[in-house]
Amino acid sequence: MGELLPTEWHSNVETAMQSGEINTTDIEIGSKVFSLAFVPIAGNDYVNLYGADITKRVQTENRLRDSEQSARDRLRRLQALRTIDQAITSTLNLEEVLDSVLSETLTLLDVDAAAVLLVDEDDWLTYSAGAGFNTKEIQRSMVHVGEGISGKSAQELELHWVEDTRDPSIGFTRQGLLRAEKFVSYYAAPLVSRGSLLGILEAYKRDSNQLDEEAREFLVAIAGQASIAIEDAKLFTNLATSKAELEDTYDRTLEGWVTALDLRDNETAGHTRRVSEMTLGLAKAVGVSEDELGHYWRGALLHDVGKMAIPDEILLKPGALTDQEWAEMKKHPYYAYEWLKNLGYLRKALDIPYAHHEKWDGSGYPQGLKQKNIPLGARIFAVADVYDALTSDRPYRKAWTREKTLKYIADESGKHFDPEIVAAFLAL
Repeated sequence: MGELLPTEWHSNVETAMQSGEINTTDIEIGSKVFSLAFVPIAGNDYVNLYGADITKRVQTENRLRDSEQSARDRLRRLQALRTIDQAITSTLNLEEVLDSVLSETLTLLDVDAAAVLLVDEDDWLTYSAGAGFNTKEIQRSMVHVGEGISGKSAQELELHWVEDTRDPSIGFTRQGLLRAEKFVSYYAAPLVSRGSLLGILEAYKRDSNQLDEEAREFLVAIAGQASIAIEDAKLFTNLATSKAELEDTYDRTLEGWVTALDLRDNETAGHTRRVSEMTLGLAKAVGVSEDELGHYWRGALLHDVGKMAIPDEILLKPGALTDQEWAEMKKHPYYAYEWLKNLGYLRKALDIPYAHHEKWDGSGYPQGLKQKNIPLGARIFAVADVYDALTSDRPYRKAWTREKTLKYIADESGKHFDPEIVAAFLAL
């Protein structure tokens, strides 16, 4: 047997002879695949060997298996793009979106590290986010558009890759990164929106297994999704910045108006700013949210803006007002409401100008509101306004002492003022 059969078949023959059953195996001979059957003959003294060429069948099975795996890979990648898309639509936080992009890149492309470099106004690509790195060397990345592999990818708006970064002829510019991380292959996909460069998405591998064409195409697809996220986040940031700048301009304009009003009304210098700052401090003490504080500030600045409609002979009269003049003076909250109600930016600030003369017991004006029907901002401001007014000199009286003023405010708790606001004020 040993002289007639290859050694690797001996066990098949012995198994067939001992068991009395057919024993089969598949073997490769050159580029062919055969299926062999060792058939024991009666008495198990010898076996017949039958063979069939199954090369085409095996090739078909392999193609089907590869096709199934490829389909599964494509499905996973489509699902990853969907995950990235959901991240983009669920948040405008660039850091969160890039984290999702990098995570999917590492998982589905089987790369060891990935990074996003964003371009600045001087055409420098600088580090923005990364994953999979063992050192902080990537954070020092600074590549000019057009220089090196990554710079050329950014300049030409095309995918570039290097199979072996250790090749000195390649010209990879960040040698310190390669040495620190021991990267072998590198891929750079441009981040582009409306034809404009936003940066690049980088992928790194520490082994020589290359990304195939399909994987490289998927990297480009991820870069496309990342570009959308980056563009949306930048637009949001720019809008937020513009909004903040516009609000600052509005607030400075309001402060200018208020300064002029203070001067016209013969108020003590700085009254409006002092009472506005005191209102914010008291509002924080009673738990008003940061989002609301801006409205309280603007409402406090504009608390007496309605007085612009009061004639000078009434507003500036040095003596006591007649009943008719006092009735006109008490209209200034209504005038403020009419002026401000159609200004969207100031609508949430209306509570203080309109209701700061209301009293806890319902004896105030212009609506005679009572207790917590009075807006919180107006209840807070009323305490601050009376404190500042009483502790400031006026043409008709000298300023009260702090102690006398605090006693007055405490005595008015439950009458003029909200008791809870008074307690918070006295505790400051």
